[in-house]
Amino acid sequence: MKLKWQIGITALLSLCFPILMWLTLSRLNLSYQNNLLNAGRQQANLIANSIEQYLSDFDQPISGLIAEPLTPPIQLNGLSDEWLSLTAYEADEQLQFKLGQHRQQLYLWVLVKDTTRRAEPGGDQISIAFGDDDNIALTHIQRQAEGPVNDIAPLKAYWHETAGGYQLELRLPDQHLTRLGVVATDQNFSSNTRYYGHYANNNIQLKALFKPVQAWHKRLSQITPNNARLLVTDDHKRPYYDINKTTTQASDNDWLTHVLYPLIFASKNNGSQHNLDRQVIHRDFQGGQITLTLTHPLTHRNLIRTFIQTIGWLFVIALMLLLLFFAYAAVLAWRIRRLSRQLRHVLDESGIIHKHLPSLKAADEVGDLSRDLHQLLNRMDQYTDYLKQLGSRLSHEMKTPIGIIQSSLDNVSHQQLPPQQQTFIDRAAKANTRLKFILNQLSSLSRLQQAINENEQQTFDLNQLLEDLLPAYQNQLNKIQYLSPNQAVMIKGNPDLMAQLLDKVMDNAMDFSLSNHPIQVELSLHPDNRHYQLTIRNQGPTIPTEKLTTVFESLHSYRSESKSGHLGIGLYVAQLIARFHHADIHINNQYQPDGVVVTLAGMCATDIR
Repeated sequence: MKLKWQIGITALLSLCFPILMWLTLSRLNLSYQNNLLNAGRQQANLIANSIEQYLSDFDQPISGLIAEPLTPPIQLNGLSDEWLSLTAYEADEQLQFKLGQHRQQLYLWVLVKDTTRRAEPGGDQISIAFGDDDNIALTHIQRQAEGPVNDIAPLKAYWHETAGGYQLELRLPDQHLTRLGVVATDQNFSSNTRYYGHYANNNIQLKALFKPVQAWHKRLSQITPNNARLLVTDDHKRPYYDINKTTTQASDNDWLTHVLYPLIFASKNNGSQHNLDRQVIHRDFQGGQITLTLTHPLTHRNLIRTFIQTIGWLFVIALMLLLLFFAYAAVLAWRIRRLSRQLRHVLDESGIIHKHLPSLKAADEVGDLSRDLHQLLNRMDQYTDYLKQLGSRLSHEMKTPIGIIQSSLDNVSHQQLPPQQQTFIDRAAKANTRLKFILNQLSSLSRLQQAINENEQQTFDLNQLLEDLLPAYQNQLNKIQYLSPNQAVMIKGNPDLMAQLLDKVMDNAMDFSLSNHPIQVELSLHPDNRHYQLTIRNQGPTIPTEKLTTVFESLHSYRSESKSGHLGIGLYVAQLIARFHHADIHINNQYQPDGVVVTLAGMCATDIR
């Protein structure tokens, strides 16, 4: 697992503390609120039972048409905007009406569904009956065109035609009304008459209007708990009585509490709902419904609010710390990745060790690691310099003893020795010659590495260089076949070093190639003219597959069929020269026929940076 995720998981654990506190608070609050809710439900049941009992004992039931409050301005204009908030009475399927009140003035809105229109006398009409227990007035309003209705004093009305019938807005008289009846007469074209609304036994049936009774108001006030509100309504939420004993108001200033509390604690079940400030309970009774709103104790609200605020801020702080942890993890991972990336490129293609590392001056563990690696690279650089100089030093130091051995062998060879002793002298001379060859090779390698480091790069034509050099390798045993791209292949480097690379590879190819089998040399360009590839193929013995990855190491030789002695540093030198030219060199076996393929691939001069 990556370091940033390890730190991130550790940072997530910082959320455990506020979560545990929240769970603990939830359980405590749930237990406490269950007691409050149960007590509230019991109070609502007692109030509902008390109303039922009072209904059976009192001769004035809670009933009648309710005039709901209207929002001003009230205008008789055929529009229904001010009536939208009121609940309609469904007299029957064809007629509905709404009853409203504004400053003791009653208003009536009637909607009739009637698609057969007959506006002549004796046709469609609406009949309004109103009054009190002593006097009843009846007004007929004939169906007419859109506009105010005339000659219906003391009523005022406005007629409005709709797509499915018509509607009527009326202002009832200012007098004290206790009864009201609405009937719509539908006279269709077949002379059949239908009546909609409050009509039975060939008469308009008057419905009682609800009027608050002081005895009921007093009784409901007695059974309403302190700091609570009791609302008595009909089945459609129209209010009969509203007893409000609430003394404390909900606080809306604490936005954090009002956001978090409903998400966690608020509930709605069993005909009740509650939040931090109050509990609302609904109960049905004969002829209506009660809604009891109980305000929670102030101490309870303050305690819960304090806990919610505390835990809310703990969550905010924990999230901020979490973000800081992730930011720190990202920075730390970036520093380590930068150090790792620098270590991957500490040795460039020319063999130079770059010892400068990031975070060398940092005072933390990453800085300590960078400084330790810097010291290690210094020692490796010193050791590498020592190895680079070892060949020349060894060659210099061994010249004198080798010369002494050679002179001694020469002196002995002029003497007449027995054949058995002469054999040992010849073997010693061959070994001394071999030792001189090795020292010369090591000295040449040291000089070549120094030359590679000191040479400056220039642009030259690789195709022209091959055409000039390859004819020199032709002989009776090995034929050279060169496939040219027939155009200049400009690369950046050094032509002398490239000639040495070609000499090392061609020497190996000729050394291990079968007689009378040509060596194929092919130079090609990529279709984009930005990359080139030089391929040299020879037929002969293959290299063991497991040793293909180490053929470029120095002082290694894996094929015993060599026709001439060598030290095993030719391909190592070729790889050094290829790196100097920003190219890659690879060796692979080929089959049918068996042989070896050497591939040199790089970029043309215009694409080398």
